[in-house]
Formats: sequence, C-alpha cells, structure tokens
Amino acid sequence: MSAVTFLFGTASALAECTSDVAGCGDVTIDASRITQGIDVDRSANEPYDLIEGKDTLARTQVTGNGSAAMVSDPRCLVRMNHSQNSFSVAAEWTGNGPPRLNATPVGHLDGSPVFNCWIPGTNLQSASYSVFFQATVDGNPETLYVGSRSFRVSRDLRLLIYPWLAPAHTSSDAPHDQDPEHTSYDAAVEGSILAALRELQRMWPLRAGIGEFNDTGRDATEGLRFTIAAPWQCPDDAAHRRPSGGYLSVCDTEARIASDDFMARHNALVGMLSVHDGLRRDRFDSGIAALITPMRVVASRAMATAPPRGQQSTRRIRPTGTDRSMAMSHSSSVRSSLIATGRLIREARTPTTRRIPGTLSTR
Repeated sequence: MSAVTFLFGTASALAECTSDVAGCGDVTIDASRITQGIDVDRSANEPYDLIEGKDTLARTQVTGNGSAAMVSDPRCLVRMNHSQNSFSVAAEWTGNGPPRLNATPVGHLDGSPVFNCWIPGTNLQSASYSVFFQATVDGNPETLYVGSRSFRVSRDLRLLIYPWLAPAHTSSDAPHDQDPEHTSYDAAVEGSILAALRELQRMWPLRAGIGEFNDTGRDATEGLRFTIAAPWQCPDDAAHRRPSGGYLSVCDTEARIASDDFMARHNALVGMLSVHDGLRRDRFDSGIAALITPMRVVASRAMATAPPRGQQSTRRIRPTGTDRSMAMSHSSSVRSSLIATGRLIREARTPTTRRIPGTLSTR
C-alpha cells in the first residue's frame, strides 16, 4: 500500500508527513474555548455558567499533526443535549489566505490561526449544548468534538459609575509638579465609559441588553442598566495630593464613600416612591468609583508591564474585601475589572463601591 504524503512548511522549505509515521496527518483540535467573555469567577474560584440568549464564541485551533492541509466549508454544529434540535454556524478563519490546518500542535491558544464560530444568542435557550467543528480537509469530511456548556437564566445588573478626577498637583516640594493622572472630564471620556460598559455587558454573566437606569418603573431594558454620576474633582490641597511615588488613597476613599452615599440615598428614595405608587423602579446593586486617567499614562503602564515578545501574560487581580483593585476601559484592560468583580452577578448584596485605578480615557 502506498504512503499518503502531505506537504507542509514554508515556501523555502517543505517537509513530508507520511502515513508511516504514527498520528502524522491526523486532524485534531489542538485547543478550544467556548465563551461569552469571562469564564471564571476568581473571587469564588468557580466557573461561570453561560447565559441564555447571549451571543457565544466557539473558538477552535485545529492541527494536522504535521500536515498543513487545506480546509473547506468550516462550520460549527451546535446540538442541544438530550434533544434532536441542532443548527450550524459558519466558521471564520483568522489566518491569511485560504483556510488550512496548523501543522504544529502547541496545546493552548497561542495566537495561531483559529476558526471562530459566533453562535447567535437567539438560538440558545436555558439548556446544555454540545459544539462540534466540521470541515472538509483534503476532500475528506471531518467532525471534531469541541465541548459542551450549560446555559442558564441570569438577572439584570443595576450599576452606578462614579467618575472622579485626580488633583492637579502632587505633594512634591516642586511648586508646579503636576500629578500624572490629572485630566479633565469631557465628551471623549464619557464616550470611553459608554464603550467600556458595552464591553462589560457582553462579557459579564448577565442577561443580554444595555440601557439607562429605569427611574420611571416602566419599560426597563434587560441586562445592564446604569447611571453615570457627575464627576467629582478631588481637592487640590495638601490633605488630598499624592505622596511621592504613592497612590491617591484619601481621594479614593472619599470617592467610594460618596458613591456609597449616592446609592444609599437613591435606594431609600425609590423605596418610598414604590410604596406610594407601586411602580418597580431600579435600585442600585453595585457601584464603581473610576479614577479618570489620561491615555498616555495607561499606555506607559501597559508598556512597562508587557510580557516579552512571544510570551503570553494573564493578569490576575486578587480582591481584598470590598476594596477591589480594578481596571476598566474599552481596550484589553477591561478584562481585569471582570475578574475582580467576583460574585457581583451571582447574588444580590448591599450595594458597595469598588475602586478602579483609572483607565477611563480616550486621550
């Protein structure tokens, strides 16, 4: 019987993969992920369930174990467990040129080309689903098991964003020593907050949808409902300025106290109004005190903490009580805020304000 030969490698150097080599040319899933954004509740050390009705990404990194064979008609088959209900979703390849297998398995998602299937939330009920990657590889049909996930019903989240601004100066003896995080609040900053909230809604385990706080008790938007408070300027005096090389601890504490007071007064007022007219107005579940920081500061921090080229880094922020370090923006740092949020969606609790060492800026 003649050996089946595949060619793989670069244009300058091709190698052979023959059927005489065990496993060579086998099509397998090297790494995969089924996600809506954030996968693990770090504060509880538990995986999040996925939420019904939300768009879901199934990502597969497929290898030929020595073969970079061509791939056609890639798709995902999504099947409801214990049911005959199923549907297919086209897969998008992230590489250049025609889709093909990755020749070398690496065992994790490392930035190699992958096949992405965006599963519409409208097709996902409160049930368990299995996902299969299907494609034709060198003329042969392939079906590979990606994984199974459960989808649950979730509640809404009602959130206060309390932005605050750093003092203009530090406590340095130099008369004009500007605080590096001092900036102004403008339309660009508010646009950045709104973009971050859209990302948070997509990634947090809560119902799909985003809208303003429901103050009328009528026609509430499902999912994330929010209010952005007027920005608070931390006083530019000796008691509040940043110590040399330190953090704005006094400003941060006062911002969180003011945010907690804002939520407590609002919730008490809503309680009285609801007793009077019976309408279900929104009450705050939680608040975020967000230090607004110039983008140049964010960029310099990102450069200072970036991993060496070719390496991956996962930032884990460990919560300490209710004062939790978080970062939020419409860039990659938004994921850190999700990790730090912990059980915010899982359980109703007395509203408390979490701290964000700011990245809420577009400049």
